[in-house]
Formats: sequence, structure tokens, C-alpha cells
Amino acid sequence: MVAAHLRKSSLCLTLLVASLAYSAVAQGSPPLDAQVRDHLRRAQTALQANDSASAKKEFRAALALDPKNPAAHAGIGVLEMGRGDCRAASDELHSALAAQPSFTKALALLGICQKRMGEPSARASLEKAFQKLEEKSLRVQLGMELCGLYEQQGDMEAAASLMRKLVKFDPENADILFVAQRIYSDLAEDTLNKLAVVAPGSARMQQAIAEKLINAGDLKGAIEHYRKALQIDPRVAGIHYELAETILESARTDAATQAEARKELEASIATDGDAAKTECVLAEIALLQSAPDRALAHYQRAYQLNPNEVQAQMGLANL
Repeated sequence: MVAAHLRKSSLCLTLLVASLAYSAVAQGSPPLDAQVRDHLRRAQTALQANDSASAKKEFRAALALDPKNPAAHAGIGVLEMGRGDCRAASDELHSALAAQPSFTKALALLGICQKRMGEPSARASLEKAFQKLEEKSLRVQLGMELCGLYEQQGDMEAAASLMRKLVKFDPENADILFVAQRIYSDLAEDTLNKLAVVAPGSARMQQAIAEKLINAGDLKGAIEHYRKALQIDPRVAGIHYELAETILESARTDAATQAEARKELEASIATDGDAAKTECVLAEIALLQSAPDRALAHYQRAYQLNPNEVQAQMGLANL
């Protein structure tokens, strides 16, 4: 669950935002008085030493000299957030943003606080900050927070769209990949339920059932539902190919099964046109039938149709 991921990474978030207290300077805040700068430096040192009390004291001292200082307000906001007081943290983060509207990290943390307090404004804050953040770790963390909010609101389309962006942004992050596959599965299940309501007797419904049976390992049941789909509408795109693959997988070494699969592939070409993936399965059948010359011709045809087809490339390399 996203919530579990967030609990797991709460320490990571705290460490990430500890640097926020000083980042306002880097984002172009007005020149600082030497005393204010010194207090902020001491606060930063205290934060790095996990001395929250001293850090807060230094931030307060900076605000006594410069009441609108965005770094000091943001720093106190971080400390209040660390204590679990999102209300107090939000007040400080609002003050930081009032002084420096471009303070994206402050906006990100404000959005997280708003989400945890159940405020409707959380979504807009998180979305705006996510678009502007560049720091990888914080952007990933914020994206996961935003995904959790989408799920809470039942907006699975938005959650799926966001996870596609996160997967592209950090493709080897195990937490992102886990949450992404779960959201995609949930969305597919919701879509299947809608299909069952609006078109329960359709060929597509039978095709969807067949695909679920394949995932469950029931190839025989899947074949039956693919055939039911073809009885309803023999020209539905993709079904002949999927049926051919399923038939072949059910008994790869059986000659009758190979012939039946080949027949469905030929029907697929007649219905949907030729495709590289179709030619690759035909080549596979040819190899099972000890016909390498025929397999080579099919792989060559597949490569001609799509030079990027990996199976065709591998087939040609092996023959």
C-alpha cells in the first residue's frame, strides 16, 4: 500500500527536508543581514546534529531580526512537521511562501501537511510542487504522497498517470514499481467490472475473461472463452492471435495443436493484417516442426515488418 510505503520512508522524508531550512537562500531570497545569516547557519548545524531545540531557538532568533525570513519560517515548519503538528507547520510554511512564493520545497511540505489534515487544497499544492521539483528523492517522495491522495479520492486514472511518470523518472525504484503494478491491476479490475455491466454478452467480455484465466493458469478455460468470443464476433481484433498463442502454449509438442495454432494465426493475418509478432509465432511453430527454412522466412518477414522486434532479431541470429 502507498500508506505503508510512506510510513517506511518517513525518516527519509525528515532527512530530505532538513536541508530545506537553508535552501531559501539558494532559491534567491533577498540579501541577509550578517546576524540573520549566522542564526540560520547555526540552525542548520543543529538540524544536522538532530538538536531540534537548538535549531528552533536559532530560527526564532533569525525571525526576531527578520520577521518575514522564508528560511526561518520553513525551518520551524520542518521542526513542527517532525513533531507531528501539521497545523503549526502549515502556518509556518504559509508564512515562508508569503515571503517567497517560488519556495517550491516549502510548497511541497505544505501540500503534505494539508493532505494529512484532510484539507481540499492539498491536491493543488502537491500537484504544483510536483511539477516544479527537480531534486530526485524529494520528487519521488512527493509523487508517492500525491498518488496516495489520488487513491483516497478514488481517482485511479490520475494515480495511474502519475505512476507512469514516476516509473519513467526512476525506473529502478522498487517501491515505485510495486505501487505502479498494484494501481494498474486495480484499474484493470475496475475496467473489467465496468465492461461486465455495460456489455456482459460481448465478445470483448469473453476475451477479458479468457485473459484473466490465462493469468490464473487455466489455459483450457481461456481457449473456451476465446472461442465463445469468436462465435459472438469473428472479426474482433486480436482474438485470433491470442487464441493461437494460448492453444500453442497448452501443448507445444503436439502436432495437432501446432496445426490448430497455425490456423488461428492465418485467420489473424486475414482479419487484422500481418504483424511481426504473428510471424514470430509462425516461426516458432516451424522450429517445433523441424522446419528451419520456413522459420527463417517467417523471422525475416517479422524483421521486415518491425526491425525492433526483439524475438525476430534473436530468431535471425540463431538460424
